[in-house]
Amino acid sequence: MHLIVTLGHKWESLPTDTCEYQLFSNLCNLIGATKIATGWSITVAHAEEFRHLMLKYLSGLDSLFPMHQLTPYHHISIHLNELLSCFGPTMTWHCWVFERYNHMVQNIETNGRFGLFLC
Repeated sequence: MHLIVTLGHKWESLPTDTCEYQLFSNLCNLIGATKIATGWSITVAHAEEFRHLMLKYLSGLDSLFPMHQLTPYHHISIHLNELLSCFGPTMTWHCWVFERYNHMVQNIETNGRFGLFLC
């Protein structure tokens, strides 16, 4: 959080067409989306605001760094608002996938032996 305060003091008053201002604005979009996604409560309006901020952030990434391709994780982040709307705050469901895999791994028959398993 120190970075946003420091950059805000240095770059916020710059003209909007400078690279520094655009980088600062893009970072603010990412921080706003992250703050919504990691909050303790969520509404449908919050989820839509998250999607709006994430789209602005990704659009900014694409224009600021045209030589870099967006990844599948960037695409998935656009759909996170659907999960936020359906399941609520991420604190309540963000590890369920990993817990399921832990359960699956714990149910593998090892016959009491650890180490390399040959199929």
